[in-house]
Amino acid sequence: MKKKTYNRKRTLIFASLVTVVALATFGSGRLQPRTTTMQTLAPATIRQGQHKTQALAIVNTIISSDNVKVILQNVSDKNINGIQLAVNGARCQIEFLDADEPNHQVLAPKAIYEQWFPLNNSRALEVTILAVTFEDKTSEGDPELITEIKETRQGARKQLMRLLLILNDTLNSLNADSSISLDRLESNFRASPDDDGISDNIRLGEHKAKGMVLNYIQTLKHTQQTKGMVNIRQALTDLKNRLDSNLNKFN
Repeated sequence: MKKKTYNRKRTLIFASLVTVVALATFGSGRLQPRTTTMQTLAPATIRQGQHKTQALAIVNTIISSDNVKVILQNVSDKNINGIQLAVNGARCQIEFLDADEPNHQVLAPKAIYEQWFPLNNSRALEVTILAVTFEDKTSEGDPELITEIKETRQGARKQLMRLLLILNDTLNSLNADSSISLDRLESNFRASPDDDGISDNIRLGEHKAKGMVLNYIQTLKHTQQTKGMVNIRQALTDLKNRLDSNLNKFN
């Protein structure tokens, strides 16, 4: 039997961008439907691919315009901290490890995860669970895709180490309390290099980690400009503590 192939390019979603929508339930919100007309499809009515693990079950799917919300449940007895799945052949990696709150860093047994995906003008819907990683360092699914998850985490960790050095220099400077330090910090973060000559997975992790930190700095700058009275040093110290924590989790 010919092995099904999936798009080599994949989307990486960090849990820090995920909003809590219910107890032990997560949803991205980044791909909001354009209309309120929704069509709910039971799992039996969608085309389920050849799942590579039985740790997750497709509970439901909701189609709205050109987007679909896939609702998954952890049916294993272990905490899941990483997922790869494919929707109509387009792959997505969902990373929980960088979430700030410990109960958001895993998808616990019986917990539900919700995520919107684009349908890309396709009327058909096929969802395939490709791989998961567990909190206890074990994994299930396609071995190549499990390696992708691990290498992406390696790249994120490498980038966070570089950004922490830059951030520490800023915190140790005399002008760490001024808005000028934010401009300089953003510039230095952008100039931080990605590694050349290594795997695409590591580069993806580096790129996404840098983007996550830049988003924080840009949000901080916007708050300072629109509301003022931001304790910049404290905000940067909070960022440092978060990055220190992420370094340990991405080991």
